[in-house]
Amino acid sequence: MAFKQSEVNNLLACCHRRCCVCHRFCGVKIELDHMQPKGEGGADEIANAIPLCFECHAEIHSYNDKHPRGRKFRPKELKQHKENWLEICAKNPAALIDTPRDIAVGPLQSLIDELQFNSAVIAGIEQKFIGPENRCSAALSNTQFQRAIESGAISVLDDDLRKSLLSTYAEIGKVKLLMQAYLGQSEKDALAGAIGGELKTLAPALADPVESALTLLLGFLGHGDA
Repeated sequence: MAFKQSEVNNLLACCHRRCCVCHRFCGVKIELDHMQPKGEGGADEIANAIPLCFECHAEIHSYNDKHPRGRKFRPKELKQHKENWLEICAKNPAALIDTPRDIAVGPLQSLIDELQFNSAVIAGIEQKFIGPENRCSAALSNTQFQRAIESGAISVLDDDLRKSLLSTYAEIGKVKLLMQAYLGQSEKDALAGAIGGELKTLAPALADPVESALTLLLGFLGHGDA
């Protein structure tokens, strides 16, 4: 991103670090995107920059021209969103004071955090499932994945990323059920030993898919010089 930092500072202050499309307060979780993409001749000038939250940034760049669904964001529309929001911020700042800041992160940022958490859980499973005296209570999470599904955030992702997340969370769900079953067994039950043995094989195998999905998601949200 080659926008001048002094101009970036001014733009972020003028928009109050809120997304120009959905108006969510972003704090540090805000990005400047090229309204006219660099690949299509867009300039590295602040007039071509629009502040966006992660979710709107992802949705704008997810549109597949080969398989069109819905209506694509166009540069002129994005410019209008930016101008409208900056005008509201400049002429009616009281509205921002009266409106509570929504500090909750969007589903895609939450999904990043959840994948990182699951990665940490997976790293400790093989060591913890070594006997009944060392039973693991840390559970894998799929709460934010369910949230992303329900909000439609998964549907806007590109095909490779969407398939990676779906297959990874299918395996996470399987291992999560096994962990719950393991913890529900008596320590001396033979079934606990069998489930623990299966978990020692399946859970570590999740490490690479989780890391791959996380890398793809971070790359998608970054968008490079989009």
